[in-house]
Amino acid sequence: MTQPADARKRWDTDERYGGVADASAFAAEIAELASLARRPRWVAEDPDVHLIPHLRDATKPGQTGLRLLQASVSQDGVLTVAFEHAPGASRRDIRRQAWALLGAIAETMASVRERRVGGRVILSHASSILTLCASCPCSRQPPRSSTRSAWATNLSA
Repeated sequence: MTQPADARKRWDTDERYGGVADASAFAAEIAELASLARRPRWVAEDPDVHLIPHLRDATKPGQTGLRLLQASVSQDGVLTVAFEHAPGASRRDIRRQAWALLGAIAETMASVRERRVGGRVILSHASSILTLCASCPCSRQPPRSSTRSAWATNLSA
């Protein structure tokens, strides 16, 4: 996120310089996901089997408004997916479409970070759940509560 010129501002048009409360009620949950993400071999699922089919379904015409262009998995387990949005779509429209798309793969704990690089909007996503998801092919196996399904995804549009 680009920092506003005035350090007191939380965003570029902020005139109040402060909100109504803090978010400390969520700090433990945020810390839990951060701790999980640092665990060796935390990214547990094969994106080709568990994520990409959901993304393909979510990007069919009339679904999210995004078109799947490319998907690849790096050696560190990060799924990088490129999408195309409608010409002239606003940043807010792209964000709404991307969040709808993330809803197709997000689990019960998730972190999403949006940033703009050149003309692209990039959302970095990490997600975790205590049991295997019910709608994936993996659900044909009995759920194992000691196994975490987890993934890291970069979406660009």
